[in-house]
Amino acid sequence: MLLTLFVKHSIFHILCPNPPPTATAEQVKIFKKVTAPAALKKRASLKGKTVREAQKTFRITNASEYVEAGSYLRVHVHPKRFPRCYEVDWLSRVIAETESYVVLDKPVGTSVGGTTDNIHESCATFVTHAMGLSSALRTTHQLDNCTEGCVVLSKTMEFCSEFHSKLREKQVKKLYLALTAAPVPVGKITHYMRPVNAAPRIVSRAFAEQWQICELEVLECKEVPWPDAAVEAKNCIKDCGWSPKEVAYECKVKLLTGRTHQVSCCMQC
Repeated sequence: MLLTLFVKHSIFHILCPNPPPTATAEQVKIFKKVTAPAALKKRASLKGKTVREAQKTFRITNASEYVEAGSYLRVHVHPKRFPRCYEVDWLSRVIAETESYVVLDKPVGTSVGGTTDNIHESCATFVTHAMGLSSALRTTHQLDNCTEGCVVLSKTMEFCSEFHSKLREKQVKKLYLALTAAPVPVGKITHYMRPVNAAPRIVSRAFAEQWQICELEVLECKEVPWPDAAVEAKNCIKDCGWSPKEVAYECKVKLLTGRTHQVSCCMQC
């Protein structure tokens, strides 16, 4: 019953990964039991596989899927939700379509390709259904959940490879509009981000060994009216505790590197 309810939010590994430091004694005991050499020899699914291959993540896609005894199964009982997906007229957000790709004006408050615990409530899934496509759209790049703008979704694996090649060769120019409470100097800005793939993202203006370089160029910074209640409601802007002012600042930003949350982190720093 549990798998039926949360089938789209369950993942498993053929071979259980090492338990975290927070694991209880009972959990460690179970781990040692199911990963003992004698137990692993009896499992047909492990034959011919390396440890790395056996610990590859698989997703449960239907309620009747078989999971071999000894496998590691994780059920996300409280997946991250994106209710905004059900409020959007997705067809009206499609900017362009070809045989190979779809260009979408991604709305704020949505995930491009889903999260580990929720791949259903995503732009790729909802646009696929709205357009009546027989094959699921694939993500080629990401925009933060709180960001809106152009996203390219691929119809084919070939276009995915082609687009990724263009990204690697820096043939794709990414421009962002960022709203700030204070003016930002025009020109190149360099920061360094802590190499930890988890929130919070910490950046520093000073060089730090092994920290990832973050570079962007502010092309323009102009005054705009401070967002009123109507603008905040329309764009789903949450109250950040700022005292209302006469003007805010709209910055046109060109990304030179593509770190996660780079624009928001660098603007705050």
